[in-house]
Amino acid sequence: MLPGPIHRLPCTGALMDDRLLKPGWAGELNPKEFKYVKSQLLNSPSLKRKWGFRPSAKRFSEDRIRAVAREGKQANQTRVLASVEKHNTEP
Repeated sequence: MLPGPIHRLPCTGALMDDRLLKPGWAGELNPKEFKYVKSQLLNSPSLKRKWGFRPSAKRFSEDRIRAVAREGKQANQTRVLASVEKHNTEP
């Protein structure tokens, strides 16, 4: 049985599994996987939403992408809430 939809990256020819795009599935991303996920996030508002980003987002923190890949969407929501809370409590 095949693992899932697999795509060849145009720039490198590397094969990437679409399951990498499921929040919490990938665990630690290697550099090629990270580039693949980030490129897909940049081009898909619906994927941004699934990962807990605003659909209009144009920039993504590497730490946040890696956290969502490891821990799932709630990792991004927790980080966003923590940064808002920190901003609101500063004098």
